[in-house]
Amino acid sequence: MKGTVAALAVIVAAACATVAGIENQPLTAGQVRVYEAPLPRVVNATRIALLGAALEIQSLRQLDPATWEFVAKRTHSGWTWGELVRVIAQSSGARTTVYVVTKRRMAMNLTARGDWSEQIFAQIAADLLLNR
Repeated sequence: MKGTVAALAVIVAAACATVAGIENQPLTAGQVRVYEAPLPRVVNATRIALLGAALEIQSLRQLDPATWEFVAKRTHSGWTWGELVRVIAQSSGARTTVYVVTKRRMAMNLTARGDWSEQIFAQIAADLLLNR
């Protein structure tokens, strides 16, 4: 019995998404969208999009002069164990490319949204249009 419980604990721990795990994804992983806007405007719009989606920003860091990384989370509730979302904003001149990766905290968490990219992309676009 103890062996079964220990094996189950290892499987569950291995299936959990972590901040370090999502940060180690390739920068170009996930869903992608390109905006005709400079990096500072897209970074600000991304912050607004994450907060508007009720995602709690865990970290915001500049990886290099042309790249910013957001890591946000959706906390657990009675129906879900929560999710992690990483957004990369990367400048290439007047354009900024945005990559969104979403990971369920628990792989078996079927009630989690699973993909926040469309909501985040739509909110970024709306903010950029509103604040030209």
